[in-house]
Amino acid sequence: MNTINNEPDHKKNNIFNVLAKRFIPQKKDPTKEKIRKIVVLCALVLFIGTSAFLLVNYASVKADRSSNDKFREYYHAYDGTNVNNNGTSPDKLSDIPIDTDDEEVIEFYEQNPEALHNFAKLLELNSDTIGWLKVGDTGIDYPVFKSYDNYFYLSHNNTKEYSRFGSVFADWRTRIEKDDSSDVTILYAHNMESTGEYFEKLTNYSPWETGLDYYKQTPVVDYDTLFEQSKWKIFGAVYCSIDSDYGETFNYLDKIDFSDESDFYEYISEVMDRSLFYTDVDVKYDDKFLILSTCYFPIDRRVNGRFLVYARKVRENESETVDTEKAVINPSPRLFEYFYETQGGEWSGGSWDHSKVVGYDKWLKSRESEESESSDGKQSE
Repeated sequence: MNTINNEPDHKKNNIFNVLAKRFIPQKKDPTKEKIRKIVVLCALVLFIGTSAFLLVNYASVKADRSSNDKFREYYHAYDGTNVNNNGTSPDKLSDIPIDTDDEEVIEFYEQNPEALHNFAKLLELNSDTIGWLKVGDTGIDYPVFKSYDNYFYLSHNNTKEYSRFGSVFADWRTRIEKDDSSDVTILYAHNMESTGEYFEKLTNYSPWETGLDYYKQTPVVDYDTLFEQSKWKIFGAVYCSIDSDYGETFNYLDKIDFSDESDFYEYISEVMDRSLFYTDVDVKYDDKFLILSTCYFPIDRRVNGRFLVYARKVRENESETVDTEKAVINPSPRLFEYFYETQGGEWSGGSWDHSKVVGYDKWLKSRESEESESSDGKQSE
């Protein structure tokens, strides 16, 4: 028996029939009417699907932001803060109390007494934590993870849950031991243009976006590992393709360690040829290097483009200050065929200051001498 709050069944059926006749194609409907109803149904399905996607997307963004905020709270809790009971600050972050009851984390610190204790809570939340990246006031302020490959954190967040926004992560080959770190550390993250998350702001270092303003505001980045806090001076930025269908590629992914000085000079000269701007920062063979890598589509979204910001670690007893007024835009960076076909121009050869790569000219002269001797030897045969 129906109550006064419910419509009779026959009325419900009538409403359903009316809606069905209005929106669902019937056999007796004229062709135009059938087409109209199909279009309306398609629009309705599209609307529902889009709304569902936006709701899921919003929920995912909100969850990731909440997770990131929690990590930031734990990591930055010791920034300039007195943490000892006697009201004084410790000399080193490896001296602060370990704030965790996690047995695996405690064991890690027992085995690595020089590790920084402000990572304790982060390791408790995610054992893949290896560092922290902060790029001035750009909003890039994230934990860094490392997994068994370069795919997992493309689609997983700080707590290893699925997320299409991913996380900031280091190349799986990266070494971060106290006395054994990679020559080159590559950090990857998505360019989330729709939300401004992760490495979306990184592309502002491109002179095509902001001139040199962004670089001048933040010429030094902070990248800390489990074992040390470090600052890194930016010395260049590269736009390249990693898809051979569009011409020459720059396979920067291959370089984690330099086999010798020649390997270093060959690689770094290619970076300098490709850099969109030059700075007053010099580099040398025994430096440590940091690459921040993200997607970039300045000309065509079909091109599998990458934007790379290059920095080198501030040396021991070196000032972290950079004279940004000496930075200049490279008028002719080395790019790839599709860029020149669609945008015009051509590469006119390297124009960078060789003195900024310490020992480069000496190495180049030595190599040319060896090649000349080898050529003379072959001719004499």
